[in-house]
Amino acid sequence: MHLDLACLPNDPALLQRVVRDLADVLQRRDAELAETKVQLADRDSEIEKLRLFLSALKRQRFGRSSEK
Repeated sequence: MHLDLACLPNDPALLQRVVRDLADVLQRRDAELAETKVQLADRDSEIEKLRLFLSALKRQRFGRSSEK
């Protein structure tokens, strides 16, 4: 939504509607952001689980390194 700040309406009722519309847009974006954060957290958790699984498989297949 693009709003030209130089051409705001003078009618208070119309201004209130513009503010309500902007608040709705912000609320939807906040909800989308929250959902995206949940998805990212789930993805990060899955990645970490797979990394640990891969490490265990490598240890099982190749053994522990003796070059420490």
